[in-house]
Amino acid sequence: MKRTEKIFGKLSGEKVNSYSASRIGQTKPQLKLFNKDTEQTHLALGFHGFRRNHPLRHALALLHIVLGANMSSRLFNEVREKRGLAYEIGTQVKRFYDTGAFIVHAGIDNRKVVDALGLILEELAKAKKELISPDEFRRAKDFYMGQLSLALEDTLDHMLWIGESTACLNKTYSLKDITKEVNKVTRQDVLVAAKQVLNENNTNLALIGPLKESEGRIYERINIS
Repeated sequence: MKRTEKIFGKLSGEKVNSYSASRIGQTKPQLKLFNKDTEQTHLALGFHGFRRNHPLRHALALLHIVLGANMSSRLFNEVREKRGLAYEIGTQVKRFYDTGAFIVHAGIDNRKVVDALGLILEELAKAKKELISPDEFRRAKDFYMGQLSLALEDTLDHMLWIGESTACLNKTYSLKDITKEVNKVTRQDVLVAAKQVLNENNTNLALIGPLKESEGRIYERINIS
C-alpha cells in the first residue's frame, strides 16, 4: 500500500485508501437461498482460499483444474456429462492480498437441485480423502502451464501479469520461475490444499431459483440445523 501511494499518490494528490484485513472466523456452514422463478437454478458454493503468495497456491490451482477448470474435469464429467444434472458447471480460484476463495459455480435443472448438490459435495469430499491419480496430476500440470504460456504470448497480458506481481508482491516472476515452482508441487500437496480449503465449516452456499419445495433437503445436505 505504501509503495502504491508513493508511486501514484502524486497523480491524484490524495492518499491511497487503506483496506480492511480479512477476518476468517467461520465455524459453521452458511446458506443463502433466494426464491425466484428462473428457468434454471444458479449455484455458487464458496470456500475460503489462499492468499496471493501462499506456498500451496499452485497446488490449489491444480486442484481447480482437476475438479472444474475444463471439460475433462471431474465435476463436468460426473455432474453434467454422466448424469445430466447441470447445464454448466465449473470452479474458480480467486487470490487476494491476504485471503482468497475457491468457488464451484453451476446452472442446475430446477428439478435436480438436491441431487446435483449432493453429487458436488461428494466429489469435493473425495478430493479431500484420496490422492489424485498420476494421470490427472500430469494432465493438470500440462494444462496449467500451457494456459499460462499461451496467455503470456499476448504482450498486453504479459505486461499486466508483470505489473500485478510487482504491485502486489514486489516481485517479478518469469515463466521459468513459475515452471520451476509448479514442477515442485506433488500430489500430496494437492491433497493438503484440498483438506485445508474444502472444509465443511467454511462452506458458503448461495442458490437462486424456485427452491421452496426443496429447501429442507438443501439444509440437510450441508448439515445446517
